Amino acid sequence: GYHDVAITFLLVVGEMKAFRILEVLSNDHLSENMRDTMDETSYVLNYMFPLVNKRSSDLCEFLESACTCRNYREKERELKEIISQNKQLSVEQLRHYAKSPGDDIRQELWHRLLEIDLSAPCENSNKNDLLSHSEYSQVVLDVNRSLKRFPPGIPIEQRLALQDQLTLLILKVIHAYPRLRYYQGYHDVAITFLLVVGEMKAFRILEVLSNDHLSENMRDTMDETSYVLNYMFPLVNKRSSDLCEFLE
Repeated sequence: GYHDVAITFLLVVGEMKAFRILEVLSNDHLSENMRDTMDETSYVLNYMFPLVNKRSSDLCEFLESACTCRNYREKERELKEIISQNKQLSVEQLRHYAKSPGDDIRQELWHRLLEIDLSAPCENSNKNDLLSHSEYSQVVLDVNRSLKRFPPGIPIEQRLALQDQLTLLILKVIHAYPRLRYYQGYHDVAITFLLVVGEMKAFRILEVLSNDHLSENMRDTMDETSYVLNYMFPLVNKRSSDLCEFLE
């Protein structure tokens, strides 16, 4: 975009004056946009949407959508180049790309972020064993209540097939690791991975998360989960006492 600034001065005042003007502007008004990184520019841009929204919520929504699409295309192009060259990504880079809104990027990176080797043997569960699992009925109840999590307008046959896949996916995890207990809300986690990366990758991701990040929520009792929840209200209260009072 700097060329748009430069051409304006070049056409209006000529080359010599344009250089002197750009010399001053580049070291003052435009300097934050001309650093080694975009950190300061991104920080300033955070104020743009609230200001635009005050004048026109429709324009704000349009601009946010356009920026998201542009950022996604740029990240997708960068990532394809990295993958084609078989480059190694740092954890910070993986996090940066993995937060992208595009499913194509997520499919490539979510399992890498968890250091999952997709070539390793996968759990083979007998379907009859899954259907007879002690937590089958609860899982089915929760899955049947998850209609809002499926893409809008999806054909009923496709939705029912995905619900069956989701039920079996959850049961495969807790069957493979008998010490894990299903908890209400786990289906919301599982459906995200199922819809984005497919059944096989979703199982491998849930396998890791359930034995690590989510493990405290999958114990025999809710004691550890309840202990952690004790921190919720003080944290919320620091941001909004009104919201904390409402939640309590």
